[in-house]
Amino acid sequence: MAAELARFQEISVRLDGIRGSIKRLFLIDGVARLLLAIGVFVVATFILDYVFILPSAIRLLFLIGGVAGFSWVAAKRIAYPMGVKISDDDLAIFVERHFPELKDRLISALQLARATPDAADRSAGFNSPELVDALINDALQATSQLDFKSVVISQHVMKIAMWAGALLLLLGTGAVASPKLASIYAKRVVGSPTRWPQRTYLKILG
Repeated sequence: MAAELARFQEISVRLDGIRGSIKRLFLIDGVARLLLAIGVFVVATFILDYVFILPSAIRLLFLIGGVAGFSWVAAKRIAYPMGVKISDDDLAIFVERHFPELKDRLISALQLARATPDAADRSAGFNSPELVDALINDALQATSQLDFKSVVISQHVMKIAMWAGALLLLLGTGAVASPKLASIYAKRVVGSPTRWPQRTYLKILG
């Protein structure tokens, strides 16, 4: 049985790979959504302030609301998902949903490999070592040709990341093209009395 358990560690390593991929997707998705929120805030507040020349109090109110929104996105989409513990059992069930032909063999073998005669679940101690070996070996053979990484779908997250990257590129290009306006906005968004460039000129005739 020791030999089978050692071989079963290969599956544990593969499950660790899925766990790492899921955590990375959580991080990419959260950061992308946060950057999108910041980008939308910058575009919206720039247009509103440039068109209507908002008073300092309104600009500060927008800033406070924006920071609160960014904090919520960071907590909801980054901190919380990264703090969620994903057990091997969760991953095994996830894999079996993607590969229904496994028919619970992976989760069963995982739980049996973890059980010992003196474990808290005493009923596991009555399993025949030969039966446990056979079930573990069956799970190893059933999963040997399966690509566990395929169960993690990343297209949606990558699409969000691309939108965030495109928006940041657009904002960066605009800042480089009009550094004076970008500098004025950066000051005004925090409540500075800095004025926008004069857009109306009066000419006195006579």
